[in-house]
Amino acid sequence: MSGECKIITDQLLRDTVSESDVEKLNLKKSSKYSKLKQLLAGLSATLGCFMNGLVMGYTGPALPSLTNSTGDGGLNILNVKMNIDYQQGSWIAGLVSIGCLVGSLLAGPVMEKYGRRFSLIVCSSGSFCFGFFLMLFASSNVLLYIGRLLNGVGLGFVMATSSVYIIEICSPDMRGLLGCFIQLMWSIGVLVMFILGCFLNWWQLILAKIVCLVPYVLGMYISPESPRWLFLQGKDEEGRRALRWLRGDIQENILEEKLIRLELQTRISDEVKIREMIKEPGFLKPFLIAVFIMFFRNMSGMGVIIAYCNTILKDSGTEFDANLSSITVGIILVLSCLFATLVLVKFARKAVLVISMFGMGLSFTVLGFYFQTLEAEKENSFEGMYGVLNMQYRWVPCTAILALLFLGNSGYGTLVWVVIAEILPKKTRSLANSIIIFIAYLIGFISTKSFIDLTLLLQESGAFYFYSAVCMLGAVFTIVFVPETRGKSLQEIELQFSKK
Repeated sequence: MSGECKIITDQLLRDTVSESDVEKLNLKKSSKYSKLKQLLAGLSATLGCFMNGLVMGYTGPALPSLTNSTGDGGLNILNVKMNIDYQQGSWIAGLVSIGCLVGSLLAGPVMEKYGRRFSLIVCSSGSFCFGFFLMLFASSNVLLYIGRLLNGVGLGFVMATSSVYIIEICSPDMRGLLGCFIQLMWSIGVLVMFILGCFLNWWQLILAKIVCLVPYVLGMYISPESPRWLFLQGKDEEGRRALRWLRGDIQENILEEKLIRLELQTRISDEVKIREMIKEPGFLKPFLIAVFIMFFRNMSGMGVIIAYCNTILKDSGTEFDANLSSITVGIILVLSCLFATLVLVKFARKAVLVISMFGMGLSFTVLGFYFQTLEAEKENSFEGMYGVLNMQYRWVPCTAILALLFLGNSGYGTLVWVVIAEILPKKTRSLANSIIIFIAYLIGFISTKSFIDLTLLLQESGAFYFYSAVCMLGAVFTIVFVPETRGKSLQEIELQFSKK
């Protein structure tokens, strides 16, 4: 298409779409047929998030089996002894985040060139599958490392692609519901992994993950490609077929196609590079706030608790069974996601984030004090009161962990994604979000990998006090720098940051 024809086409699009048309489409309720189809496609995409939960929750029940602390000898499927120590276990837990960095960086260009479905079906599931089989037949820790790295690549593809796919296939009245599926399905994946960990050892858990991969691939194979991507690629007839699959054969599809085309054209004309983003008056402040939010989220220790849940509970000497306690942890994650959806609608975002961070800080302080008394008792440094406390309050660590994860996941764990999407300017959101995800998982790797080193340096009590300090600093940062976004339009938020 020549430049002159392109300008004429753009003008025609603007002339044929009025503000009342946009309002009409935004207020239109989806039919039962459309809701079912959107639910099917959204659920299929978020089965990838369910796989992410299985991958992230794997080390909780698997590490005790791998490190031969559960009595099964640390044997693999070929009956070969693995001999994994705690330091090597920390690499197995942490390398997922490094793989996620790679996956999230690759996902952007892949899904733009080959489509959202290709990114989810081929790239994410392929990375998961290769990683699972490498780990299943691993006879050395190196193969376990590579397998976990590939699992992380698959996780990165899902993280970067599933949210884009859901936003692009959903009608306005379904976006909120299906958007919540991302974190909810992740939490359900963690819960399922913890339940399976009560009955299966480390390599049997890998077999379970391979089985769970099948419905994900089948679901995405049935689901359509994003209509927006198809129209962007000039595949107009395929785009119309995808719209009919999602909405039914209705008249409003013509209007939605026009709006999509106009939106895509605006996006192309507004594309910016990193140098231009830094010069934008309203970009640097929200970008830096988003980076620090992610820093505090991933350094808060919430991911560490999930990755090392069973190990921490075993070390605490709790009176509760570690496996059953970890299942309770998974249930709390699911309930906190459901609670977060209510919080999102009814309460101020900033207040919830601050309460979340302060609550996690207090919970870590309680854990730190408990482990300090436990360490003192083991060293026979103190007598009397400490011994009595540890005998009478074995329930404390499990309760503190449950409170920590509920407060963390219902606040900072879930709402930060909403707040970051709201404060980043529209025309820089895509590129800035990719950079933020990269930074987030780099920090996530450092946090998960360094837990064992922190415990060696400061003991477990010192590590928990450290996480408590990070949470308290995060709460203060949120009070001072993070704006309230509830009830404000994206234009109002952008204007707020554009001021000097």
